[in-house]
Amino acid sequence: FRTVDPADGTATVVRTGQATAGFDNGAAGVAKFDAPQSVAPDAAGNLFVCDSGNHAVRKVDTGDVTSTIAGTGGTGSGDNVVGVLATFDNPYGIAIDSNDYLYVPDNLNGKIKLIAPDGFTTTAVSGIASLGVAVHPTSGDLYVTDFGAHYVWAYQTTPSAPTAAPSAPALAPLTWTAGSGAHAEVDGSLAAAAFAHPLGCAVDTVSSDILMTVYSSHTIRRITYLGRANHFIGTGVAAYANGLGRLAGLSRPREMALA
Repeated sequence: FRTVDPADGTATVVRTGQATAGFDNGAAGVAKFDAPQSVAPDAAGNLFVCDSGNHAVRKVDTGDVTSTIAGTGGTGSGDNVVGVLATFDNPYGIAIDSNDYLYVPDNLNGKIKLIAPDGFTTTAVSGIASLGVAVHPTSGDLYVTDFGAHYVWAYQTTPSAPTAAPSAPALAPLTWTAGSGAHAEVDGSLAAAAFAHPLGCAVDTVSSDILMTVYSSHTIRRITYLGRANHFIGTGVAAYANGLGRLAGLSRPREMALA
C-alpha cells in the first residue's frame, strides 16, 4: 500500500505489504496480502483492507501493523461467528460507518457481510453478487451495486434516526432499486436507467447523490437525491484522457472514493 500525495499524485511511501503474495500479519516489513482490492479508513486513521485473494478483511493500524479481523484465508460462507472464524469467497469492496461497522460484499457467496468493531461477522443482505458498497456516515443508509445484474440497491433509514452505537446497525428495508436490468448506458428515472456493470460506489454527503463507476461503459454515473440517474464523467469509450466531466476518458473504472 502506498500513500499518494494529493498535490502532485506521486506515490512514494509504502505503508505495508510485500512484492510476493501471502497471508502474514505483522509490521510493514513482514505483512503480506494477496490481491487486495479495496480500502476504507476509519476516523482514527486505521485502514481496513478487503484482501480478496486471501478471502479476508485485514486491518492496518496507524503504526502500519497488519492484523486479520475477519476470514480464515480459505473460502466458505460461514458467519454469525467471531471474525477470525468467519469465511468469505472473493470479498470485493468495503465501507465503514460512523460507528466503525464494516460492510463487505462477499461476492461469490452473494452476500453483504457486516463486521462489528469486535470482529463478529453476520450477513446484512443476501442474494446480491456485489462488488461495491457505500454507507452514509451519519444516516446509515446503505447502497449496493449489483455488478452482474446491472442494478443499484438502496437500503435507506429515516434521516432523523442515525445508527446508534453500541448496537449493531439495523438494516432498513429495501427502499428503491435503480436500473432496468439491461446491460446498457441509459439515463433517466430509477426504473428507466440502465447500467453496464456498476462496480465502485460512494455517497456524496453534501448533496446525498450516489456516484458509481460503471465498468463496461467506462463512465462514472450519478443517482441524484431526486431519483434520476445521469452520466457524470467519461465519454463512454475506453480512453485515457484528462478533461472536464464527459470529456474525460476512463477505461474500465473500478473503485472510487470521495474525500
